Amino acid sequence: FTNSGTTHLSGRVGGSSRHDKFNAADHVVGEVLPYQNQQVSVTLGGPIPKEKLDFFGNYEYEREPDVAVYTTPYPHLNRTFDATNSEKKAGGRVDLQFSPRTRLAVRGSGSCSDNPAPGSSTTAPSKGCSALSSPACCTSTVSCVACIQ
Repeated sequence: FTNSGTTHLSGRVGGSSRHDKFNAADHVVGEVLPYQNQQVSVTLGGPIPKEKLDFFGNYEYEREPDVAVYTTPYPHLNRTFDATNSEKKAGGRVDLQFSPRTRLAVRGSGSCSDNPAPGSSTTAPSKGCSALSSPACCTSTVSCVACIQ
């Protein structure tokens, strides 16, 4: 995560976007299916007092459509279902150096996933906590490690 003893602040910002206006028509349905996907990520790390306390943090966000189109020979049964899945992830770490032989590291991470169509064919534990839970689901972890040499 972080480089203990680093002497400068650094980070990155990135993102990508896809839009259906650049897509061709679906060969089964005969029309362009709605699609807009956005992804953003940010990282930042560096020292607080130089060579004693270092930190690192990250954040990711993704928004993705979940479109299902059902076509049959019976027009009254044809349906399009659309929903938007979103996922947010964050993490952080702090390294504290008490002496050249004694260090402490604390890190944590968390994520929230929102799938507004639970029970659909795309619902899986990776899209939320479980198929039986509510559409929005959040998890987090924290750990601490001490090194004494």
